[in-house]
Amino acid sequence: MKVRQSIFDFANAGKGLILGHPALWYNWKDWPEYNLQLVSGGARGHDRYGNFQVDVVNADHPVTQGVQKQFTIKDERYYYLPDVAGPGIEVLANNSVAGSDKIYPSIFVVKHPTARIVGIALGHDAASHKFPEYQLLLRNAIKWVSKK
Repeated sequence: MKVRQSIFDFANAGKGLILGHPALWYNWKDWPEYNLQLVSGGARGHDRYGNFQVDVVNADHPVTQGVQKQFTIKDERYYYLPDVAGPGIEVLANNSVAGSDKIYPSIFVVKHPTARIVGIALGHDAASHKFPEYQLLLRNAIKWVSKK
C-alpha cells in the first residue's frame, strides 16, 4: 500500500509520469483508483501482434513534435478506452487497422489536475522499442513530463 500511495503522492506533487504499454492495462482489481485517476481509463484487450497504422492527430504537442504524421508499427494494438469518470485525455495519436472501423488512442496525455502524464500504448517488445518513431515519442515524453 505504501508504493501505491507514493505513486499518487508523486503525481499529486506535480511530477511527471510516462505510462507505457502494460501500465495502461486494467491490472489491479483492488486498485481501481489507478486507472480512474492516473490512466483515465485503460485497456482490457488487444489485437494479435502485428502491423497497424498510427496517425498523429496533434503534431503541435511537444510529445509528438517531429514524429511522422502517419506510420506503421508491428506491435500489440491496445483497445484503450477512456473512462468518462476520470480526468479525461487529450489524444495525440490514434491507431487503426485496415478493414476495421475501430480506432483507439495510441498516444495521449491525461488531464490530471497536477501531474503531467503521458500514455503510450505502443511498446510490446524490442522490435517496437527499436522503431525510430517510438524512440522519438519516448524521448519527447521524457522531456515533456520533466518540465514543471
